Amino acid sequence: MMIAPERASLPTAGLVLDLGKRLDQLLAQRLPRLEQLRADLHAHAGRWNGAALERALVAHGAALAGLDFGLLVAPGLRAGPLERHEAAFRRQAAAVADCTEVTWGSVKDFVEFCARETVQAEALVSDFVMEARAIQRQAGEARNTIGAVLADVHAREAGAGDATRSGLAGLALKAASLQQRVAGIEDLCATSHRVQSVTYQIRDERAALVGSLKHLAQGLGGGLLDRLRPLVGTSHRVTSDDLERATAERQRLHRACRMRWATCAGCRPVMAGWPARST
Repeated sequence: MMIAPERASLPTAGLVLDLGKRLDQLLAQRLPRLEQLRADLHAHAGRWNGAALERALVAHGAALAGLDFGLLVAPGLRAGPLERHEAAFRRQAAAVADCTEVTWGSVKDFVEFCARETVQAEALVSDFVMEARAIQRQAGEARNTIGAVLADVHAREAGAGDATRSGLAGLALKAASLQQRVAGIEDLCATSHRVQSVTYQIRDERAALVGSLKHLAQGLGGGLLDRLRPLVGTSHRVTSDDLERATAERQRLHRACRMRWATCAGCRPVMAGWPARST
């Protein structure tokens, strides 16, 4: 639908009236579709759900921090660690193992969720931007036509009589009012660029987070759990090398969980607010 009238010979008053009708038609036909796409984008952003992953990573970090390797240190040169201390350490190690299982499942669910949501988000944004550009193009045509109308009115005012000048002034006011409506439509559509930019930023942040989480998941099955296994054996003499390797692996995994948790907490997308429909 073209905003500019097909007949350039229409009188100025006819141009203003025709433009008003065409703007009404534009808003009635195209703006509801844009509003629906905006609502869909908000709903999509609201489905971002990293809470379960955050809880798993926080709990995992707490369990790692709770590992007390000092419980396995013998109180004397010949004696082994106290039995109650060994039992307490086994409970701590079991808690870490449980958290590892929960974290692995949460990472898997989150990665799958991001894969689905990214595809849907890009489709929604594409539709939204295309619709906004179509409206913006027609609004630009109207803006150019209104500018020509105002230039014509001002040129005619210079040599017009009082009665004619009064009528032209009324037309100028109506044209200026249409100009404000068009500016509002263009401002509304300009938001599409911000929405597109924010969505692409979110996509990139999610991709980085997913890559980091996959790397974390690859190390959950081994690493610390393998280092803990000989430490909780019933007839195993704990060596200083075993303790050092387990301690180092605990620190590495603890740092990894904290980093992924911080990244997840900072990657909660909230779509930019949308102006009220004032046009």
